[in-house]
This record gives sequence, C-alpha cells and structure tokens, in this order.
Amino acid sequence: MVNPDYVFDKFISTTSNKFARTTCLDFARSIQPPHNPIFLHGPTSVGKTHLLHAIARLDSSLRPYGRVLLVTAEEMMNELNRDVATHLTRFREKYTNADLLLVDDIHILVGRKHTQQVFLDTFRKLIDNGGRLAMTSSKQTADLSVFIDAIMRSMKCSLMIHIKPPSRHEIALLLARRFSADGLQVQRELIKLATTCCTASDIRRSEGLVKQMMFAASLGMRSSTGNEGSRNFSD
Repeated sequence: MVNPDYVFDKFISTTSNKFARTTCLDFARSIQPPHNPIFLHGPTSVGKTHLLHAIARLDSSLRPYGRVLLVTAEEMMNELNRDVATHLTRFREKYTNADLLLVDDIHILVGRKHTQQVFLDTFRKLIDNGGRLAMTSSKQTADLSVFIDAIMRSMKCSLMIHIKPPSRHEIALLLARRFSADGLQVQRELIKLATTCCTASDIRRSEGLVKQMMFAASLGMRSSTGNEGSRNFSD
C-alpha cells in the first residue's frame, strides 16, 4: 500500500539526494523516461522508499488506469514461491504486464541465485513489454552487484543512483522542516543536540530522540504544574 505522506512535495532535497529526486520525478511523469530501469541504493534513512512511493502516487494521479505495482522484494519472492506449482504462470503474468513496477529492498535476494535469475528474466520481459522498473537496496554486496550489473547491462537505458547520507547540518535542516510541516514547534537547540548524539546518517534515530525529549519535557511540565496545583490546594 502506498504511504500517503510519501509524496514529492514532502521530500526535502539536500545536496546528497537532489539528483535522485529529480530523476525519480522525471521517471514518474513520463511513460518513456530517459532512464529505465532506475536503481536507488544507499544506507537506510536516506529517502529511497519515500521516492518509490512518490513515484507510485504521481504516476497513479497522471494515469489512473495504469497498472502500478509497488512491492517489497520479499513480498515478490513469497509470491514466487507460492506460484511454483503453476510453473510461475501467474507470477510472470502479473509482473511482466505491469505498466510500472516498483521493488523495494532488493538486497533481500542476496545468496538466492535461482530467485535472482527468475527476477532478472521477469524484469527483462517487463521492459520488453514497455513497462517501467525502479528498485532500491540498502546493501551492496558482491553477490548483489553481480545481479544488479546483469540487469543494468541487459537494459541500455538503465541508471544507478547512489544516495549518500546527509551531513549533520543537513539532518538538522531536514528535521526542522519536517517538524514544521507537521505543525510542531521544536527548538533548534533540541534538534542540534539530537543530531550530535546520533550517527551522521541516522535521521530516524535523530527524529525519534527529538520526540523523546519533547515528550519527557511535556511530562516534566505536567508534573510541575500538578505539584504546584497540589500545593495551592493544600494551602
């Protein structure tokens, strides 16, 4: 299911992800994009899944009768295993006839040679049928590189995009804009403290830490107010 909050308008651009956002926006707008397939890879929390969902939402709004499939590689693999008895007929029909196929977390296929081959054949057929394909991965191993390279080599207009982690300064800006969009007023010092306590690439942890500190602060204020009220009542 597409996350309604994962849209291009809510994806905050930084120097580390600007090219990825622009490419994905062009990919979603055109039925014949300059690059197909596209492959986004990088560490967690850099916006890969957000961009996949944004592509799905924009494409569906532009082409409401199109066949859009947004899945994780694990979901796709489970379908593959269930369809073995029918010689993969339903699996191939579903995934090779899509207008747009978006596959998240392709790194789960590491070490699964047979599954990789089935996916590779499926992706090739999808492209041959005029479909578009976008994938993401949070890991880059030698085994996965062979699989991805095979996809990219067999499709002339493919594009691989590496999204680097944002700097601590960029994380602070991202969090400030995100909280502002949600209607939350957060002190800059609180955000800065959270980013210094976490690794440079861990946006989710920084965001979680800010929310924890805000919650703790609100509890402290309630406790203080409650104690003051008790004292006034007893007086």
